[in-house]
Amino acid sequence: MTFEEKKAVLLDLIKLADADGDIDLNEATFIANVAERMEVDNETLEQLYIDSHHPVPVLKDEFARIVQLQRIIMTITVDGEVLSEEIEYVRSIGLRLGLDLNTLNKVLEELPNFEKNGLPNVWESFKKHHN
Repeated sequence: MTFEEKKAVLLDLIKLADADGDIDLNEATFIANVAERMEVDNETLEQLYIDSHHPVPVLKDEFARIVQLQRIIMTITVDGEVLSEEIEYVRSIGLRLGLDLNTLNKVLEELPNFEKNGLPNVWESFKKHHN
């Protein structure tokens, strides 16, 4: 993944965490951990928070787009609740990423019950779509 693609992933996560108007400590920590694993320095991450109103470039590789959707879903669940605004934002990101709408909707339908049923396996859902 290029540095610009890494920044795009983090920018998506920041925008999503702020979809409910508040980035809480769990969400910020999760984003910082993802940035660290991607070897993106703190200065760059801070700049992304400042620039979060800019459009996000689309990842070219389909696997990277599906992994990005999984990260986004993890971000909206990290604070223990999933709001309808967050689900709609995830839907808009999934469409922007060029993911199949029917599969995306099936994944998003599972989110309100994530505490009881666990997080949906995004990769498996989209893999079934390709078969």
